[in-house]
Amino acid sequence: MIDQANPQLASEFAKFKTSGVQELVLDLRYNGGGLVSVGDSVASYAAGAVGDGQTFARLLYNDKRSGNNQTHAFSNPANWSGFNKVYVLAGQRTCSASELVINGLRGVGVDVVAIGDTTCGKPVGFLPQGDSCGTTYSVVNFESVNARNEGRYFDGFAATCPVAEDFTKALGAPSEPLLAAARTLADGGACPATATREQPMSLRRATASPEPGERQGMIPR
Repeated sequence: MIDQANPQLASEFAKFKTSGVQELVLDLRYNGGGLVSVGDSVASYAAGAVGDGQTFARLLYNDKRSGNNQTHAFSNPANWSGFNKVYVLAGQRTCSASELVINGLRGVGVDVVAIGDTTCGKPVGFLPQGDSCGTTYSVVNFESVNARNEGRYFDGFAATCPVAEDFTKALGAPSEPLLAAARTLADGGACPATATREQPMSLRRATASPEPGERQGMIPR
């Protein structure tokens, strides 16, 4: 969720509109977060007219800093009708501003079908502060809620359709389990019965740790 993603988002969703795309899958499995504004852009492209003008996320500080509270609203950058249902591929590294996409879409009535595993559970963010010695501190400054005032999902968002990863398959390959499940559901099928055979990663979260350099932040801009 960085500024550099915005031009590519605009380009790809323009193609989707021209091509008359009717189903949308967002792969957020390994997106650890970043800027709230970019999460807002991703959700706005997905929701289109469904969310236009409504609250995407409200960032709430404590009562001593309530003047810092801010609201990020949906727009309709692609100028299209958007989707009433969105399929999101998610997992334990879907975190922070990426989880805002799920929460924000659900807050305006978009049916988000989460496929994969439980997300990381980080509905809070920070304002990084540096000292004079080269160290930056990132402590929790605010929490986020959607248009329905829903937040505090510290246990993450559980998968609507739990599906285990198969790392022998390339991401985006038709046979890759999470994408295949999304395609099945979009075609009116059911969540694959074989998808729940493996123990979901969420049950082993205590041993999980971020990859080196992985972003897991939510920045209020």
